[in-house]
Amino acid sequence: MSSPIAPRAPDSRGPWAVGAGAAGVDGIGVVWAGGVLCGRCAVAVCGEVRRRMPAPVPAGLPECWSAADYAGPVRRAVIAYKERGRTALARPLAAVAAQVLGVAVDTVLGPDPPVVGVVPVPSLRAARGRRGHDPVGRLAALTVRALARSGRPAVLSPLVEHRGRVADQAGLSASLRAANLSGAFRLRRARGGGVPRVWPPSGVAVLLDDVVTTGATLAEAALTLRAAGLRVPLAVTLAATPRRHPLPRAGISARPQATRTTGAPGDDTKPTRPRDRNSKVT
Repeated sequence: MSSPIAPRAPDSRGPWAVGAGAAGVDGIGVVWAGGVLCGRCAVAVCGEVRRRMPAPVPAGLPECWSAADYAGPVRRAVIAYKERGRTALARPLAAVAAQVLGVAVDTVLGPDPPVVGVVPVPSLRAARGRRGHDPVGRLAALTVRALARSGRPAVLSPLVEHRGRVADQAGLSASLRAANLSGAFRLRRARGGGVPRVWPPSGVAVLLDDVVTTGATLAEAALTLRAAGLRVPLAVTLAATPRRHPLPRAGISARPQATRTTGAPGDDTKPTRPRDRNSKVT
């Protein structure tokens, strides 16, 4: 694993300033988001941009870069946005995603990188209906907008869709998640079966999701894109779930835990429809 890379100091053109909208940004890249995040939570969410890979690494998984571990204030902020309708968090979280993507692309693809296509990992239709919004799709759109305004153009490329229903991933081991998602995605085609207009002209795609846990979802999405001829060197998330318990030994199946209503690990609260609340998340 590579050594941590601290976020670069933002400037007037940088994705921090753009992604936060009218929010202020301090000298270490903390997004205050007009009071949506308290100072402590903002520091935690910004974290340190670096490569964070799950263990074990599933076959085909691109390099995974994120801003922080999925714990504490970071976890609360993601759940508030994704499951509890705090859509006011979309812009500050997109600013974080833009920073992660910028650092990752510069590090992995080198100087003068190509214009990448940002591919959001799709949610199931039932999950979007339950939440009342598409959190990752919204996050990807705002991330692309932030990058473009900072002088780093990117293309929003929603190229992946679910082929059918899959089981809830909560409580599944790495091997069971991989089996659950095998063949779960397909390429979203234009009408008539042609190439979508959102196809990245460079042929390079970067996957974007909110959290990486085992990497099974990102690996399966990358497989779908590569089968269509795209290069997928990177996956960007807001946070990565740290491994706390050993995985089941080979030959021993993991017993799934009870499915939770929110789809977020360790959260029992029922989701609400999106509300653009401006109260602080602490």
